[in-house]
Amino acid sequence: MSYVWRHARANSPGRLLFSPSAQGLQRGDDGHWPARRTVPDVRPAQQPGAEDHRDPLLGKSLTCAAGVWTGIAPMTFGYSWKRDGTKVAAATKYKVVAKDVKHMLVCEVTVSNPAGTGTARSEPVTATRPSVFVSIKADGVITIQRPAGVSMRQACTGSVSLRLLRRSKTVGKRTVRLDARCRWTHTFKVRRTKLGGAKTLRLRARYGGNRYALPTSFVRTVRVTS
Repeated sequence: MSYVWRHARANSPGRLLFSPSAQGLQRGDDGHWPARRTVPDVRPAQQPGAEDHRDPLLGKSLTCAAGVWTGIAPMTFGYSWKRDGTKVAAATKYKVVAKDVKHMLVCEVTVSNPAGTGTARSEPVTATRPSVFVSIKADGVITIQRPAGVSMRQACTGSVSLRLLRRSKTVGKRTVRLDARCRWTHTFKVRRTKLGGAKTLRLRARYGGNRYALPTSFVRTVRVTS
């Protein structure tokens, strides 16, 4: 069975008529064609949870998401980016450029269907330059088998030497002491120019030991997240 959509009346563009195509169909036992029904046209309307873009930093790419829309099909989507109200791009993605810094960026989605057009805009965000320094946190726990009668505070002594490397080059180093639970932590402040766009770094750590634990060392990977 095939179906067609037609306007119910030429002067009633707000309603569509749904009916089976007469070609090849058989009337029912009561002598009537299959039942017909009308449904209203629905223009696009946006539901909560639309565009989302974060961290408008110079050089970063932002993405304009369509969000969730209701309305009759077919729908066509158009995207645009505006700086202080002026259109600067027509695409889902936009790379923040120097002219955007300290200005407001907005993502706009326009959706059209046979019933009309709907538009939604994101919350404006201010483009900024990346900070000079990048914070990279490293932490861990040293396992110490403490004898009976020895408290955690007594057993968790000593220091950990940390060295942060990009390839073989040191970009940060620090010596930190264990806390009362044998934990250590440190946040490196590394100049962005030293990272060279690296997404991961290597951390070399060496624990000097104490009367209850032997010296130990290890290497791990840390992510650059900002």
